[in-house]
Amino acid sequence: GKIHVVNNLFTSTGNDYCTNSGNLSSLLVENNVYKGVKNPLMEDADGNMLARGNVFTSTTGNQSANGTGFTPPYSLIPDATTNLEATIRSQAGPQ
Repeated sequence: GKIHVVNNLFTSTGNDYCTNSGNLSSLLVENNVYKGVKNPLMEDADGNMLARGNVFTSTTGNQSANGTGFTPPYSLIPDATTNLEATIRSQAGPQ
């Protein structure tokens, strides 16, 4: 599949990995915030991932993916990562 992972907050401190390009998948991973996680980006041998504009805070493991990703068939300008964590925390979940 082709998956666009954009403007997310990942904070699962007990994880083994966060974003993974598995069996024949193609991922475009843009402007996400990874905080306190292990192996934020994992590209399987038969997967494809392009990562750009992400923020990594207190993470360990792989923080880059230089595959080709894919070009989405739609137009989208990702939100900037400045204050993205605060925005997500204030607007996600029950209000």
